[in-house]
Amino acid sequence: MVVEFELKRALEWLQEDKHELRRYTAILVLKELAENAPTLFYVHVASFFDLVWSALRDNSDKIREGAVEALRAALVLISMRENRLRLQWYHKVFEEAQKVTRINFRLYNQLQSNSMLIRA
Repeated sequence: MVVEFELKRALEWLQEDKHELRRYTAILVLKELAENAPTLFYVHVASFFDLVWSALRDNSDKIREGAVEALRAALVLISMRENRLRLQWYHKVFEEAQKVTRINFRLYNQLQSNSMLIRA
């Protein structure tokens, strides 16, 4: 099936590829498949949740923004399904968000300290 091939390739590109265009393409494909081929995407949702975090931390704004949209589409999809893993995925999203927040808070504090040193 062509759609499944594209889904697997997108997951592979997201995991292995350092080329910005491929990573961006992968995240856009995953978003569209989550929205338009939900049954197929749902089979691979665990892999998606394992891999989306690297895209959310990517240096490229467009990849990060695309990853946010893909994550939103995946969360909408799992919210509509009855599944015992749903809470596990919500918990994983929450933990990853906390990690990013802690990293950003530390970075903010470092920048604030540097700014104070420069002003002194």
